[in-house]
Amino acid sequence: MSKGSVHKSRDDCWVEYHRIVARAYWFRTIASFWAVVLAASRLGAVPPPAICADGIFTTRQAELEWAFDGHDAVFSGRVASRDRQGHVRLEIMKVWKGLNERAITLSPATFDDFSFAEGEYLVFASKLERGGGELNASKCSPTGVLSKSGAATKWLDDLIAHPSPLAGRWRLDTVASSLSGRAASTQVSIDQALAITVTGNRISTVTTTSGGPTSRAETSDVFLADAGKVPFTPMDRIGSQQASGSRTTAWAKDRRGLTSVEEVTRTLASGTFSVTNTHTWRLAEDGQTLTIDSLTVGPQGRIPTHRVFKREK
Repeated sequence: MSKGSVHKSRDDCWVEYHRIVARAYWFRTIASFWAVVLAASRLGAVPPPAICADGIFTTRQAELEWAFDGHDAVFSGRVASRDRQGHVRLEIMKVWKGLNERAITLSPATFDDFSFAEGEYLVFASKLERGGGELNASKCSPTGVLSKSGAATKWLDDLIAHPSPLAGRWRLDTVASSLSGRAASTQVSIDQALAITVTGNRISTVTTTSGGPTSRAETSDVFLADAGKVPFTPMDRIGSQQASGSRTTAWAKDRRGLTSVEEVTRTLASGTFSVTNTHTWRLAEDGQTLTIDSLTVGPQGRIPTHRVFKREK
């Protein structure tokens, strides 16, 4: 081996050595950075990475409406203690929904738990599926540091201070109503209760019907007022295979009623057809009677339904 080739090999070795050192330093720097982030995240000093899809809600109010309606408890609280298993004990400061306790423990659920540090928080909590009444706060909610949640708490205060006159429990007045379809012939034997929850522009309903052609049935629905055309899943019908629809809902000017127009497409054994349903809600001046007029326009012509509900005491 020549002298020149020996010097060349040594030079190559030094270059390779420096490359290895540089790579090791780079990997150690990256590892240290993520270790700090992970540790800080566990302590709540750094927000955990977002795991919720962006763009679901067009406005902050729409997100709050969804969160308030979809969570079992909404409150502010001060962290009293935490343990290694992920349980967080909170002293309750203010309740907007779902709690009577002065303190509560949030239980760990999955990897998407919200990370609580010391301090005060606005909390949106849900009951865990494993039962027992345990509550959990997820990162996929508006849960956050209370001092940074001023707009959300103001919205919650306004919501509680100004409840919708449509909200409450209602019962069908079969004498004053005019039903359609199979329900028309058994109208006098039907008992129907309607529960309405209004959260901003989100109107949630639960309808429980007994008697008549269906024996007993319970259906839930959500109307998003002033949100444009919104996809929804139409109710099941006898003989229907597939169904899809869109719905446009608008408040009345005084917000004591609404109009909802649905475009529904169904597939039956005989083929596919489309109908348009228009529902008009109107609350009486005394707030004790709610009238819902519906009109279905489709292959069978125009089918009206007139339902009158009395507020339950």
